[in-house]
Amino acid sequence: SDAATYESSESHPTSVTTACMDDTVTDPYANSGATESDSTDTISIKLFAIDGAGNRVAANEIAEGSTPQYVAVAFDKNGVELNIGGTVNVTFTTGSAGSSDFTTTSQTVTLGTPFSTATRDDFIADNNETFTVAIVDRTFSDAATYESIDIDTTAVTTIILDDNGEDPYAASGAT
Repeated sequence: SDAATYESSESHPTSVTTACMDDTVTDPYANSGATESDSTDTISIKLFAIDGAGNRVAANEIAEGSTPQYVAVAFDKNGVELNIGGTVNVTFTTGSAGSSDFTTTSQTVTLGTPFSTATRDDFIADNNETFTVAIVDRTFSDAATYESIDIDTTAVTTIILDDNGEDPYAASGAT
């Protein structure tokens, strides 16, 4: 005890109770404010296309018959990438590319893990066809774990390029 160091010392038998407050919400998608501070601890989830060099990009171009890749990534409120579990649903929507040009099946994908869809190589001269991929809002499997979730539903566009630029008559010898 340090009582001998002081002129007098008093003991108070009353206990002190401390309450730790957190943003406890029933719907993390609708948490607009914080209770313990001036800022909500929001997790943001965003979709990226992956280019041929493995970089995350807003849109990609691929040759028909190839397999474009994408990844859904989580970030904290400061934009720092998070390595958290969980899944989200993504949908593929036709643009100028029809459902015969790529696989349009919706998928459930794991955050941070690349996923893909197949495109089909056809005989039609149809350069620059497009389709989009987007995260479906309110589908994060671990949403109840976090105070606030913001899913960016902005679609990523993929452009399908014809796989050759040859003259179609040159192969048959016709002119």
